[in-house]
Amino acid sequence: MKKILASLVILCLLPLFGVYADDIPNSYADAYQLHSDLTTAMLDAYESLTEAHDEGLEYDDPSSLAMILFLPFLSIDMAFTASLKEDAEASAALAAFAFFGITDAALTRQAPHDYIITYANPDELPVEMHCEFSPETGALRFTQYTDGALKQFQELVPLDGNRYALQSKHQRALVTYADGRLGGFIYSGIAQSLFGEGDTSYDVVRDGIYPDASGLNEAWVTERDDVQLCITLDGFTLTVKGEDFLLNKKDVTISR
Repeated sequence: MKKILASLVILCLLPLFGVYADDIPNSYADAYQLHSDLTTAMLDAYESLTEAHDEGLEYDDPSSLAMILFLPFLSIDMAFTASLKEDAEASAALAAFAFFGITDAALTRQAPHDYIITYANPDELPVEMHCEFSPETGALRFTQYTDGALKQFQELVPLDGNRYALQSKHQRALVTYADGRLGGFIYSGIAQSLFGEGDTSYDVVRDGIYPDASGLNEAWVTERDDVQLCITLDGFTLTVKGEDFLLNKKDVTISR
C-alpha cells in the first residue's frame, strides 16, 4: 500500500513538469508519461468497444468478453522512474520512498541515465530496481529483482512511423500513437504460471529490446506458440482471440 501511494504521488506531479507524450521522450519523466499514455489509450479503446459489445450479454455467453483479463503492461513500481534526473540529488529521487517509510533505500548511478535503487521489502528480502533511459532513442527499461530473482520488467522503445514497442515478462505490443491519439495496436499475452513453476515468461536478457528495436514487426508480437490472448485494433475493428479468465476459447470481432 505504501508503494502504491508513493507511485500515485509521482503520477500526480508529472503534469507540473510539462510532460507531454506528443514529443519524443527526452527524460525519464517524459518516457514514463508516454508509457502511461500508450497503455491507458489501449485500455480505454478496448473497454469502450467491449463494454458496448457485451451490453445485454450474460458473462457465460460464447461471444461475451466480460471474463477477458486485459491489463496492458501494468506496473505500480515503474512510476518511480519518473522521479529520476541526471542533475538531481539522490535524496530527491528517493523522496517518495522516505516519505512512505522505506528508510533504507539507496540509489547508485552506474552510468549516465542508468540507476539502481535497492531496499528491503517487508519480508526483509533485498529488492533491486534497475532503471535505464536512452536519450538517443527515447527508450525506457525498468527491471525489478527480489532476492536475486527477476520479478518484473517493462520496456518502451520508440520505432519509426509513430510506432512504439512495449514488452514485459508476459506481454508484447506494437502501438501506433500520434498527437495524443491511438491509431491501433496488436497485443499478445502469454500463459503465466500462478506458482512460478515451469515459467516460460520473456527474459529481460534473452528477449530484451532496449534501447533500439528497429526492424520489429507484428510477427514479433505473436511469434510464441504459447500466446494465450491476442488483441488487435486496426483503427476500425477490434479482434480478440484466445482464452478468457475461465479458459473459455474466444474469437470475437467488433467493428466501430
